Amino acid sequence: YLFFGPRGIGKTTVARLLARALNCASGPTPDPCGSCPSCVEVAAGTGIDVLELDAASHTQVDKIREMIIETVALAPTRDRRKVFIIDEVHMLSNASFNALLKTLEEPPAHVVFILATTELAKIPATIVSRCQRFRFRAVAPEDAVAALERIAKAEKVKAEPEALALIAKASGGALRDALSLLDQAMAFADGKVTAATVSELLGVLPEDILLAAAKAVLAKDAAALAEPLARMDAEGFDPGQLLRDLRERLQVLYRRSLGVGAEPAAGWAALAGEPPETYACLIKRLNKVLEDLRSSDTPQLTFELGVYGLLESAYDLRAWVQRLEALERRLAGGAA
Repeated sequence: YLFFGPRGIGKTTVARLLARALNCASGPTPDPCGSCPSCVEVAAGTGIDVLELDAASHTQVDKIREMIIETVALAPTRDRRKVFIIDEVHMLSNASFNALLKTLEEPPAHVVFILATTELAKIPATIVSRCQRFRFRAVAPEDAVAALERIAKAEKVKAEPEALALIAKASGGALRDALSLLDQAMAFADGKVTAATVSELLGVLPEDILLAAAKAVLAKDAAALAEPLARMDAEGFDPGQLLRDLRERLQVLYRRSLGVGAEPAAGWAALAGEPPETYACLIKRLNKVLEDLRSSDTPQLTFELGVYGLLESAYDLRAWVQRLEALERRLAGGAA
């Protein structure tokens, strides 16, 4: 089996669940009992016939030969199947893949291989073609919020819906990251996880700073832009965070200008009247500033040049085209 998809969405967990289903005392069954020795040991990570291998730490062919190839022919010690779970399998070297290939071509009847990876493209086609593939998708925000609500309730911790929504958004579809952030928020908070607590934990900029900066950029007003930048600097926020958050808000406005995507949040709808070219050019410029910021030895100067550079009028492409078309019509009509 080959499980592939983004990080933190349960590939290794599902591999362990499959191992339990195969080796349960009442199995093979889609509903393992959870109480037999095999189920208990696999859940604890100590299954004697379920071997987990982190390919990122064992890339060499000698390790693969020692840990898999030389033991694959041995019968299971106790359970029904010997299960090999190879995590981050794309990290194996080409020599290791070649050594593993023969075993995957003709595995013994008692052996099951479960390969997990975040980068399917890096796995040789000879390996992929011999696997049954399952694609794992990122967890939807509403599903992540529901899971976080269940956990907070089980931990007897009060959590605001807005706080959980912020955590789900910051995790980017990786439930493992969402759980880690919730754990930090519960330790950081005092009995109640609030949106303010999560925002402080994540370093999220206040919405009014972002809105003021976006309004100033679209109005090409340098004095108005200086105010939110001064607030951001005084409160110690990361300049890169401002650029990333501003890019995200402009992306929503860009999609809305194309007639697709969700409605902008409250306060942002008033900025949704620009043509798509305006938002697209601003987003490209923000990407360039972020790229320059990573390699600059004067980050503050690079940040200021990039942000104030957003005020330039070069992105008014539609206005330029309209002026050129009007000039062409006048010339064609013989106007002086």
